[in-house]
Amino acid sequence: MKLNRDLIIKAIIDEKSYFLRFIDYINEHHSGGEFPKSLYIDFFERQIRNQAKLDATKANLIQLLSLESLIDNHIFADFPSTGQLVLNKTVLDLLSFLDTKRSRQLVNAQLEDMRKRTVVVAHDIQHAEVGSQSYKENVLSFKLLLNEIHSKVQENCTVLQSRLESFAEEYRLFELGESQLTIQDLYTQVNQLFLRNVKPFLDFTSTDQILTVQSFHEVVTSIIDFFEGQCDIELAYQLSYRLTAITSYYKDIQLISEHISRYLHQIGQDRSSYLAIENAFSELMNALEPLRHGGAKNIKLKPDAELFEHLTVFDGLADHKKKYQAKLNLEPEKSLFPFEYYLERLYSKPYKETQVIERVALPKTIRLEETRKKMIMNLVANLSLPNQIDDIYLYTHEQLQQHLNDYILKDILFGLEMLLPLLRSDFHGQQQRGRVEDLQYYLEYSVLSWHKKEVMHG
Repeated sequence: MKLNRDLIIKAIIDEKSYFLRFIDYINEHHSGGEFPKSLYIDFFERQIRNQAKLDATKANLIQLLSLESLIDNHIFADFPSTGQLVLNKTVLDLLSFLDTKRSRQLVNAQLEDMRKRTVVVAHDIQHAEVGSQSYKENVLSFKLLLNEIHSKVQENCTVLQSRLESFAEEYRLFELGESQLTIQDLYTQVNQLFLRNVKPFLDFTSTDQILTVQSFHEVVTSIIDFFEGQCDIELAYQLSYRLTAITSYYKDIQLISEHISRYLHQIGQDRSSYLAIENAFSELMNALEPLRHGGAKNIKLKPDAELFEHLTVFDGLADHKKKYQAKLNLEPEKSLFPFEYYLERLYSKPYKETQVIERVALPKTIRLEETRKKMIMNLVANLSLPNQIDDIYLYTHEQLQQHLNDYILKDILFGLEMLLPLLRSDFHGQQQRGRVEDLQYYLEYSVLSWHKKEVMHG
């Protein structure tokens, strides 16, 4: 029976607490949208029919959410031979969108698939006859693909942030002794999240050339250049804004990456101490074994006891308990500590490469959004100009930086374009060079000063 899908979707959302359980099954079994038909039949009989009996206003749910109705209206696909139902991807995405915890973060294979599809569609556009039907269809496909990628990238940031918060809570429980996970389990999960989800996502959204293949940023930039070459400036601008909207999430995922690195470092230290304690205890028990069952009498464990002589280094314990330091012999030539525990300690410390900021010269022309231009124009128009400005460029830079949210050096060109006409032509060259910069660009210029002319009356 064909019904209005909006009514069915509304009914599903009203019963989302139960439908989310199907999402849990799908995620847990990595089934790609499949779950047993018996689960839904049990839910329908126990939940929907009982609700309808107790509440007459919910009687219509029997018709809307019956298995036959959901199959006929393509919410489910039925595979009788397997006993499985497949949840429509649109509904699956909708339910995951409503509950971020049920969303699955993008993995490397999905990111690579999006990159490859972008390469293919961009290639088809550049090799189609400009203005032809095929060309128009490829351009539309490219826009839809960017829209899909933007939605997935945006949602992925939210999901990864949620995962990060869950790890933080799990680590808090671990420190309280209430977690079901061991320190090894927690370390493995956080490390896998970084290697399988965060790092590939960083590579995908980055504007730097860090891949051996053509990156997503390179592909979209090349197609923007292609449209500019075809004098389709408006389309080039639109795609430029979409590209910026996608790659701007690099900042968010970079913060998540830094948080994960700190967690890995902290958990790694706890893990190293845990392994060191386990190893030390095992060594101690082995050393005491010959002394059991009357092997020796009146033995007291002191820092200078003979049985500690071969226990030269407990890596991870010197920081863990300073009062045991008398038992440690840290002289390298006497160290008999297994090499793998040294590596364990070494790998627990994140390597930080010194980043050298290499700024590039600010381009002569910059494309800004109209809303940004209007904001700068209003700001400049409302400036209370002094009677004298020693450095017009520096003055503009400082004013925009002070009053404009998220100021970047690109804004200064339009700011100068608005300010210079207000100052008219009362400029004076200083025969010296000035420079302003941000984290990405620098602008070198000849210093200009300005003095307000006094109006002579008389």
